[in-house]
Amino acid sequence: MNKWLDVDPLEVAYQALMNSSEDIRPLRKLQSIQTLIYSLRPPGGVNLNHSRDIMNMPKVSVVIPTYGGAEFLGEAIQSVLRQTYQDFELIVVNDASPDATDEVVRQFDDPRLRYIKHEQNRGVANARKTGVMQSRGAFIAHLDQDDFFHPEKLQAHVDYLDQHPDVGFTYNSRYEL
Repeated sequence: MNKWLDVDPLEVAYQALMNSSEDIRPLRKLQSIQTLIYSLRPPGGVNLNHSRDIMNMPKVSVVIPTYGGAEFLGEAIQSVLRQTYQDFELIVVNDASPDATDEVVRQFDDPRLRYIKHEQNRGVANARKTGVMQSRGAFIAHLDQDDFFHPEKLQAHVDYLDQHPDVGFTYNSRYEL
């Protein structure tokens, strides 16, 4: 098991940023709200012997954990589906939410959307972990149920990560309206 999946990835990113001596100001212009995109590629590139079908893998997996957020979830989903960068899958993980989350997700008929439902509430970190474990993308993007992506967010992050293969993740803290 990957030891990094036993902790909240946002906490890992926060700790890495706080301990970094690197100037991260260029990343701040990438617009979004409290989001993190990180790479699952090993140092040295992709292992072509990996068991996944490389031809059917999206480049990015977007994970939205949800509990009690049906009121905002539709806008979050819509912000992902409206991305200028289209090579992604969207994984919504319902953490046994008692609200209308099922109905909100059913409104979207898009083959890139995958819906996973926990039978019992496990907490947001475990809902994120479920999404990551089910993801197929080379990059993982996290989005909270009550936030949304700027339309060019994925494109900006993918471009940056592709141009800097030594970088393991990108992060930007907020979008100013």
